[in-house]
Amino acid sequence: MTKETSLLAKLMKSKYHPHGSLWEALKGYRSSFTWASILEAKRILEEGCMWSIGDGRVVDIKRDRWIPKIPRG
Repeated sequence: MTKETSLLAKLMKSKYHPHGSLWEALKGYRSSFTWASILEAKRILEEGCMWSIGDGRVVDIKRDRWIPKIPRG
């Protein structure tokens, strides 16, 4: 997620989600154990992650989670 230029990140992107981001990636047929593990961790991260807007150039405000969920209590 933070080292998108690393060899491993490029390899995983080319094989499992070449046309989108990691957040949009699916498991697919006959995925490796490593990829299945990454997707499981992604599911857990999605619960608490959100964008830091910064200058706003890379955030799609209609699709990305950039506002945190506020617990109702």
